[in-house]
Amino acid sequence: MIDLRKQYTYIGFINVICYEYSEYCKMNEPEVSTYLSPDDVADRLGVTGAMIRRHCLQGTIKAYKVGGRWRIPPEEVHSFVKSNQVHDKESDS
Repeated sequence: MIDLRKQYTYIGFINVICYEYSEYCKMNEPEVSTYLSPDDVADRLGVTGAMIRRHCLQGTIKAYKVGGRWRIPPEEVHSFVKSNQVHDKESDS
């Protein structure tokens, strides 16, 4: 005869493990809404979307392709702008 208490405890244990894993995944996944499209970045920088996509393709802007579309973390935009800043001659001397 099968002891139903043991079987129920095992199923409950599996449910707890699955729930904890799903909560862990929710905590550690990046928020998709924070990623920017190339057109969003282009609007902010005053350039074309094609230029931003070209930089993504070349790797000068670290971006990810999700569903065939580029997604750019905001911090990558900041580092790209910092690395491409042009300084005035007066401030350099």
